Amino acid sequence: MSEKINLFQGRKTVLYNSNRIERRVGKRLELSLPMTLLGQKVKSKNIGPCGVYFEVITNDIEKYSPGKTSTIEIIVSTSTPMLPKKTVKLTGTGRIIRVDEIEIINQDRKLGVALKFIKNLEPFLTYQSNL
Repeated sequence: MSEKINLFQGRKTVLYNSNRIERRVGKRLELSLPMTLLGQKVKSKNIGPCGVYFEVITNDIEKYSPGKTSTIEIIVSTSTPMLPKKTVKLTGTGRIIRVDEIEIINQDRKLGVALKFIKNLEPFLTYQSNL
């Protein structure tokens, strides 16, 4: 059993590994992708068609409070031998719907943040020669 504290609703979220109730509408992929949100670089923990969950270390927890909206940028790069490197940048808008405190590190807090997409992600594809 793991226990997470929801900072903004004054309650604890208890997750049981085998008996967890799944409330997501879409399936999530466990992917660690570089993202930019609220001017800070973070990495996703999982992502799906309706949203993304990521962890961030910050001392400004108000910046990540539920209800806040922000532009989000996700970058995915692929590289294969003899083919050009492809980079896809996805941009969109999301609303923070949940924040979990994971741990306290010195003066900062490590937060788990769930963000729901409110504007579809728009792709921008670039190619780079491997040669």
